[in-house]
Amino acid sequence: MNISPVIVELDEETFLSKMEKTKDKWVVDVRKKKDYNQFHLQGALSIDIMSPNAIDGIALLRKEKPVFLYCNSGIRSKSACKIFDEMGFQKIYHLTKGINSVNNASFVEC
Repeated sequence: MNISPVIVELDEETFLSKMEKTKDKWVVDVRKKKDYNQFHLQGALSIDIMSPNAIDGIALLRKEKPVFLYCNSGIRSKSACKIFDEMGFQKIYHLTKGINSVNNASFVEC
């Protein structure tokens, strides 16, 4: 069930496929920087959604570009979806079960 018409909940396979096919996009890892540094999706930006500076980082992104959001399990990124939606992003794709559900190593960078 989608929270907003702007937010699309996707499983791992659909998320990665859509991400790969979308050329002009933002991929945002909303976990803590230390988690991002261990591994993250290719091309992902790190914006720790729990950081007091998170809103400043999000505000720098162009809102008309689709954004792909993820965290470890999908809980933190679900909250991030609401923030991105409230800030006016036009299309938000959410990795429902988080990066821990990604079994395809070709999409992960260390």
